[in-house]
Amino acid sequence: MKAMKASYNRSEAKRASKKAAYAAHIAAVTADYNAHEREHREEIASINAQHAAQLVSQKAAFDAANAAQEAAHAQAVLARKAHEAMQLASHIRQMKARKAHFEKEHSNTWSEATTGMSIIEVNIDNRLKAEELIKDLFWDFTIADVQEFERQTQSRIWVKDGRERIWGNQNLLTLVTTDDKLGKVKDAIERLKLVEQDLVPYDFITYSVATGSAKYIEWVKHQTSFVRGGDDKQGQEIWRPDGALAK
Repeated sequence: MKAMKASYNRSEAKRASKKAAYAAHIAAVTADYNAHEREHREEIASINAQHAAQLVSQKAAFDAANAAQEAAHAQAVLARKAHEAMQLASHIRQMKARKAHFEKEHSNTWSEATTGMSIIEVNIDNRLKAEELIKDLFWDFTIADVQEFERQTQSRIWVKDGRERIWGNQNLLTLVTTDDKLGKVKDAIERLKLVEQDLVPYDFITYSVATGSAKYIEWVKHQTSFVRGGDDKQGQEIWRPDGALAK
């Protein structure tokens, strides 16, 4: 009985020893695992810190480069504007010098003020009507100058019903007058009752004159400044009708 009890005690002691050894082994493995995890976390934290520092450094470098680029661009813009202003000022000086030279060399200087002149273009299909119109306009001092283009080959062309229409033997008149007399010229043309072939309106076109020879503009205004009517003799001393203009 004693022998059995002693054997049992020895067995229990061995189991306790094994259990203690196993517990020690588990403790050692756990400690090693915890140490490894702690080392891993520290390594991750270090990597994250380094990465954050690199990001801060890269952002600072990017911001500095961007600021430098913007500053360089701003300086380039200012330099370009300064260069453009210098070129413009030089161009203005050159133009003023050329204009001064032109005005010095030529008597027909350009007018800078509003001219008050108009140019009229109108096609008249009948030469006799064209000559009658010119005579009446000169007689009433409503135009100062006229150019007449009489060509048998001169035509008006338009399209009607899908077919090209040609109206030949046109007389193109270019009339020079003042803005004040423009309405009277239009009235005189309307009194002719020009033919409107195919219901195409007659081409009464006016142009406002922006500038021109100062002496010519002054002459046009003088030529159209007179008024004829009743016993008014004003202007007759300078109006000498001749040939087809005699009335």
